Amino acid sequence: MAHAPTDGADRPDGPAAAPEGASTNEPRPRFRAAVFVLADGGTCAEIADSMPDRLPVETFTTSASFEAEFSENVAVAVLSLAVPESRLSKLVPRIIATSPSARICLSASSGAELDASDVPHDEAVVRPVDRESFTDLITRLYVRAYYVVTMERYFKIAVSIRHCEFRHRSADAPDDETIERLERLKRARDRTERYLSYFRGYLGQDDIRAIKSRPDRLDDLVRSSKRGPDPSDVGLPETCPGCGLDWTAWHGPGLRDGYQRLGADTWECTKCGHVVADTDPQGYYVN
Repeated sequence: MAHAPTDGADRPDGPAAAPEGASTNEPRPRFRAAVFVLADGGTCAEIADSMPDRLPVETFTTSASFEAEFSENVAVAVLSLAVPESRLSKLVPRIIATSPSARICLSASSGAELDASDVPHDEAVVRPVDRESFTDLITRLYVRAYYVVTMERYFKIAVSIRHCEFRHRSADAPDDETIERLERLKRARDRTERYLSYFRGYLGQDDIRAIKSRPDRLDDLVRSSKRGPDPSDVGLPETCPGCGLDWTAWHGPGLRDGYQRLGADTWECTKCGHVVADTDPQGYYVN
């Protein structure tokens, strides 16, 4: 997903009612990411009818149409094993590469069909589905996706706060812009902490374990489908000049290659946020 959720205090726009113990006075996150379903027409309708009412759902009957519309703003992909496995095996790496936080749920007509499948996934269901249990499963997968992207945002904000505080301490007379930015970052950190607490109200220990183990299970697919250029090919060093992160290795769906392009000859470290402009190895410009 491209963005962490924004406040939705004006209406209860979460995936379900607030979890037990959550304050009704706290602004709740607004959820905009979609659930994509790939199946034949009848199965699409059955799955869509069993979805949590508040979630935006889009259905597709061909893998080509599914892939054409898939974006980083998809939180859950439900894939029917009625689709040929050769197509699903090519589709799943593209799903993960496009939206690394998106969770994948397989839909099978029998347990035997599911056992015979080698398609990587996070969870699976056998049709016909029990609406209550299916709704709970999709909600938890959806929240897992949001939890991961929000946690990544939290760490990025924390790094930005450290950098801003360092500049604040180093300056003889801190400028108003730096002070205001630090205050904005701290408000964003506090809001993100509230979101994480809200999400944890939906997630059990099995969900947390699944989140932690997912990179190991799906990393090879992401690695093969979304590696950037070798740093030496674009004039970058082998490690980040700011934090020393190895830019020649794959670091999983969160940090990925360790660097990402911001613009022409401009790159950013995915861990510490340092920006490298002018790819002459002897003349790095780092923010």
